[in-house]
Amino acid sequence: MIIQFALKLSLTLNISPVIGFKAYLIELIRWLFTFGILFQLPILFMGLAKFGLIDTYSLKHYRKYIYFACFVLASIIAPPDITLNILLTLPLILLFEFSMFIVKFTCRDEPPTQ
Repeated sequence: MIIQFALKLSLTLNISPVIGFKAYLIELIRWLFTFGILFQLPILFMGLAKFGLIDTYSLKHYRKYIYFACFVLASIIAPPDITLNILLTLPLILLFEFSMFIVKFTCRDEPPTQ
């Protein structure tokens, strides 16, 4: 509905629209595919925890690096707009925290001994 309004407004102002249906559809499919992959992170983390490759202690230890990686990944996915970048980083961080929650309760592991 917003795109329809913007297209009508651009026609009344004698501005040629830059976006077309094909470009819109390609962008929509790209975003759906990207978030479809990203929402598999909890399942991936659970599988890695079941095989003993990660545990909650290592995830907590590397949390700040993972947050930075989420910010970099959101920067790669999104155009160079800081607002959209932050809006994409927040769901990635929430997915990581949810993944850590799942790993904590599905794979009850002992703290590493030193």
